[in-house]
Amino acid sequence: MSRRSKREGSADYQELPLTADDVSAPSSSYPPQSGTGLRLGGGLSSSRRRSLLNGRNLCRLCLLSPVLVILGLVAWYAVVRGLRPLANLFTYGTRPLWDHHPETDPNIFIPHFYAEGVRPDDQAACARHNVTLRPNTASSSPRRLIDATIVSTEIDLLEIRFRELEDVVDTFVIVESERTFMGTAKNLSFAMNRGRFAKWEGKIQYMSTPGRELKPGEDPFNVEREMRQAVTDFLKTKVQPTNTDLVFMSDVDEIPASHSLALLKACNFPLPIHLQLRQFVYSFEYPTDSRSWRAQMHEWRGGPPLTEYMHSKATNRTLADAGWHCSFCFRNISDFVFKMSSYSHSDRLFGNKNYQKLLNPAEIQRKVCTGEDVFGLLPEVYTWAELLWRWNGPVKSTSAVGVPKAVIQDSDRFSDHHNSSDDEQSTSEPSSEKDDEVTLFTTSRFVARTTSIFNSSGRGITWHLVLRRLTGLDQTGRGKRAAALIRVTAPSNPAFP
Repeated sequence: MSRRSKREGSADYQELPLTADDVSAPSSSYPPQSGTGLRLGGGLSSSRRRSLLNGRNLCRLCLLSPVLVILGLVAWYAVVRGLRPLANLFTYGTRPLWDHHPETDPNIFIPHFYAEGVRPDDQAACARHNVTLRPNTASSSPRRLIDATIVSTEIDLLEIRFRELEDVVDTFVIVESERTFMGTAKNLSFAMNRGRFAKWEGKIQYMSTPGRELKPGEDPFNVEREMRQAVTDFLKTKVQPTNTDLVFMSDVDEIPASHSLALLKACNFPLPIHLQLRQFVYSFEYPTDSRSWRAQMHEWRGGPPLTEYMHSKATNRTLADAGWHCSFCFRNISDFVFKMSSYSHSDRLFGNKNYQKLLNPAEIQRKVCTGEDVFGLLPEVYTWAELLWRWNGPVKSTSAVGVPKAVIQDSDRFSDHHNSSDDEQSTSEPSSEKDDEVTLFTTSRFVARTTSIFNSSGRGITWHLVLRRLTGLDQTGRGKRAAALIRVTAPSNPAFP
């Protein structure tokens, strides 16, 4: 036997005899050491290499599988619901990562001191708020207080507003349009129901506008701004306030407390000033932790500059706890459908691929009775604690203390029109005979029962409760008040005491 030296076929090629070292067994160590003669594939057989490669691929697949599942769910959600709901889910669900509370919001809060039986419009009341009493308050011609609002279909809320403010407001300015902010034709609701407000006829200044259709691709907020400009023009030309008169500006569902306006009317507060309102949704039994500050009081100026009717920030000053904002508080399902499809934020509806499902009466009925968002959106919050606290919507309250007086005085008219108990609302489509009545408009009919931490009954103690306790939101502020109204339902017995 011989071994080869140099490359075979070269001029110096020759065969050399083998030695004992050349035929000794190769080292079994791995990886192979140099000089052992094991070079191809690092000393591994092809089957061993394939086995290792397959193992590595399996590990990679295990690491990628959660990502693939998430991407698959995202794709499925986009196909089923559409891209807009997907964008909303991502935006609202990750807001605490990239956003913070708007610095443009009013940030100077004036403490509000009031109790039942305490006058809100005398020198002592003004002193409690570190302001002085206006010298002309006791004169024969005090300054006028004008309440100006735009009405669409919210006749119940408008009556509650009138009854709350009748003793402090001198003139009610009502403006409505023959078209919605989306440009669709509608009835003049106030004109059709004006007889309902005959008691205040002497205080009412009313105007209707024809409105207009939207241009293709036009933002409905353009029409809303034009409507507010129409209110400004009506105030200037028809109502004609003096330069000492007060004009209160808010949407019809933003109802100030009468004592709050009496305080602002009697005292020398720096104006303009915003009013912070308690936020409710669907009825006064669903308080939320949302912020409401757009209602505002102005001292009229005929110009220049002219006081304009507005719904945006006018100042940093805000009077705390000055009234109520009851959003989507309607008597009938048809009113929900109308507002969802006609107001300025209707993109929340039509941006959804399956928006017809959101308009389903049974679906609206279910959400109203459980406090869920009618558009299926997550809450707009800026911290993880707030997101966890408000993830499942507002918790039903069992208190009707501190709500507008008409809600208590006329509880039968403004209460739930169903005979079933609070936690057993039907989710079937309302019958036409009842004109699709759905309202949980007030908390006037209370049943001494327990409620689940979740809005739907029978779930008992849940992780949602645990997260609320961990975040500490049920220990301070509004969270404490809400938590005090919560008792956990025993799943086996919804009426567990």
